[in-house]
Amino acid sequence: MRRRRVQQREPVPHFKSKEDLFLYLEEQTFTEWWEQLDKIFSHCESVTEKLYAYGDFISGIERPLNSAEREFIGKVGTDSEAGKKFVAIVNKSFENIKKFISEGIASGECRNENLFELSFIISCFYSGLSRYSSYMMDKEASKVLYRKATTLLLHGISPRSGT
Repeated sequence: MRRRRVQQREPVPHFKSKEDLFLYLEEQTFTEWWEQLDKIFSHCESVTEKLYAYGDFISGIERPLNSAEREFIGKVGTDSEAGKKFVAIVNKSFENIKKFISEGIASGECRNENLFELSFIISCFYSGLSRYSSYMMDKEASKVLYRKATTLLLHGISPRSGT
């Protein structure tokens, strides 16, 4: 009987720990999302359009690592090497949000507020929606909710709204 050789595919990365595997998956996920978002944003002419596009995108993605993120950081802590790497991954995403919010401030679409605080609030706003909508409603209802939420958010950060 003749044995057949199995062709090898790409090598599977080896991870020294579960934490390294988790960080790799997080990095890949966030990188892929922002590559997709950058393509979507390239068709947007305003920060308003970008925020609606961001909400639409976030409402439609799967977040299998969402609850694992909280467990992970609770286990390793933010001061550990793994915790610092995780925070760095999240900060890359946050920096992308700051970038388009700063465009909104510069164009007059957003209030001239502290950029860090405004971006942090917006990031947490969408993260909170993502955390609960993923298991409390279907994708279509989630998308409708995100659009309503984005409208409320835009009204709140508009330079024409009160303080």
